[in-house]
Order: sequence, then C-alpha cells, then structure tokens
Amino acid sequence: MVAFRIHHTDRFYFLFLIWNLFLAFVPYIISTYMVMRQDKFSLIKLLPFYLAWLLFFPNAPYILTDMLHLEAREEIGIWYDMGLILSFAITGLMIGYLSLIDIYEITKSKFNVAAAWSLSIFNILAGSFGVYIGRYLRYNSWDLIVCPKPLFIDIAVRLLHPFDYPKTIGVTVIFSGILITGFVLLQQLSARKEA
Repeated sequence: MVAFRIHHTDRFYFLFLIWNLFLAFVPYIISTYMVMRQDKFSLIKLLPFYLAWLLFFPNAPYILTDMLHLEAREEIGIWYDMGLILSFAITGLMIGYLSLIDIYEITKSKFNVAAAWSLSIFNILAGSFGVYIGRYLRYNSWDLIVCPKPLFIDIAVRLLHPFDYPKTIGVTVIFSGILITGFVLLQQLSARKEA
C-alpha cells in the first residue's frame, strides 16, 4: 500500500510507517528470544532482556497514534490513507499483544498467574506512558542511551507532579484502558480455544 501510494502520488509522506512497524517488531523479537531461552536462563539472565523489551514495547501501540496524520489530501482519497494507516496500526498492535503474551507466559511459568497478570498490567501502564512520551514529548526508545538526562527529567517531573500534566494522565489512562481491554479479550479467546 505504501509503494502504491508513492507511485500514485510521487510523495514519500507515509514512508515513516515502515520504520514504525519495524520498531513494533523489536519487542516481539526480544520476547520470542526470551521464550526460547526461558528454560536455560535464570531470572537474573532474563532481566536484561525484559528491560530491553519494556523499553521498546511502547513502539507497538504507538502506531495507533499515527492516525493523527489522517487528513484529506488532494493527491489520494482519505479512505485510502485510512486503510493504509490502519493496516500498519493493527499489525503493530497485534505484534505488541503477541510479545505481551510472551512475557505473560514466561512470568506465569516462573511464578504464577497472579504475578503474570500484575506484571502485564504494569507493562501496559508503562507502555501507555511510553506512548505519551513518544508522541507528545517526541522521545525515542534509544534516547535512554543517547540523551538520558532530559528524558529522566521529563519523566520525573510528570511522575512527581502528575496533576500538572493532565494530558499525560489522559493519554496514559485511555491507552491503558484500550490495551487492557484488548489483552483481556485475547486471553479469553485463548482460554476458549484451549477448552
């Protein structure tokens, strides 16, 4: 769809979706590796992979915010751009859920169901906060290494004074609600399939 749009319009505007989708696959690659190694790795050895996963996890649901780029343009119908963005957003979201389920299953096997659900809720809250950081503060996952100080300051200010930043709360709560609902539905579908 991106290639057709570029060919039809001679514009490269939505090329960033390919990069965003690649970033959405990173946590899935990490979680898949963790699943393959969970029997051979102790919790201490899994921890760095989990932290890397958590750092990149927000990139998966972040693609949903690319709907902000949807607007009527003369060169192509808005329906086409909506289908284009949604195809990337839904794919990124599903890949994110697959990686979240991987982490859930690892946690359940190492601890129990309650721990798996608790960590999943934490991951979703942290991921939703990460979506806010990426979309509105314009930080990337690698900024933790490249320019950590301003990132930590911006995060600390919002955590210490949350009510001074209503958009932070709003985006985090709304995305968390959407992601938790989807995760619960996927878990229910999985339980029905196993029954």
